[in-house]
Amino acid sequence: MAIPHLTKEDLYKVSGHWDKFGDELFLVKSQETKDQMVLKPMNCPHHIQIYASRPRSYRELPVRYMENTIQYRDEKKGELSGLSRVRAISIDDAHIFCRIEEIEQEFTSIMKMIREMYGVFGLKFRARLSFRDDSDGYLGDKKNWDLAQKTIEDVAKKLKTRILYR
Repeated sequence: MAIPHLTKEDLYKVSGHWDKFGDELFLVKSQETKDQMVLKPMNCPHHIQIYASRPRSYRELPVRYMENTIQYRDEKKGELSGLSRVRAISIDDAHIFCRIEEIEQEFTSIMKMIREMYGVFGLKFRARLSFRDDSDGYLGDKKNWDLAQKTIEDVAKKLKTRILYR
């Protein structure tokens, strides 16, 4: 799958990313139209659009999207730092759309795949878990978030993964 690198700003406004990350977006103005475009800072809104492009049944789940791609962010001069804060970076990125009861199996499969890849290169694997806070900036039911986060944490512990919390 390959999503566009240049997108109308409306996609990020609808997704809520404009309000959260507007200062970090590379903006591009068209010389031919009044369109303001954005260099893709993340893949989430694109993958959600692809998923929502047609009606789906729960029987199709899980649906998995993955791609190797470049993301662009207009990091401020003082924020640039090696590989962690850069203006353009190639990443592997994935989004999985699944039912609540599928989270454990999906996350277990992902963790095992990542650990195997790290092992091939002789690298130690650790996971940094970042959970939602109590703000209103999240979509979905808080009970589902809590269940998903607990499931992810439990899987990491079952797989004896070194966990860092953020």
